[in-house]
Amino acid sequence: RDEHTLESLQPKIGFLRALLGDVARHRHVRDVRHCGLISGIEVGNSDGAPFVWSERTGGRICEAARHHGLLTRPVLDAIVFMPPLCITEPQIESGVAAIVRAIDDVLG
Repeated sequence: RDEHTLESLQPKIGFLRALLGDVARHRHVRDVRHCGLISGIEVGNSDGAPFVWSERTGGRICEAARHHGLLTRPVLDAIVFMPPLCITEPQIESGVAAIVRAIDDVLG
């Protein structure tokens, strides 16, 4: 309450929305979904086809994201970004960039 966390959410949500718009244009991103600060970045082949589930592509991307300072988890091939409400805009930018770098690390 003292930090006005809830009041500061709308600018952070808008900032994340703008970043995710850029991520959605990545050649291996099939879909980007978000509600508030919770996001799912679904990856797939550059032709839009899904990856074979047994390749664990989402899991491999999340493992690669750890090397860029982000701990996250997949839901199949959707990378989940669910930061705490007290996150700052620079931290949001860093987290989204870590996901993009991890996608590039795993998928080239």
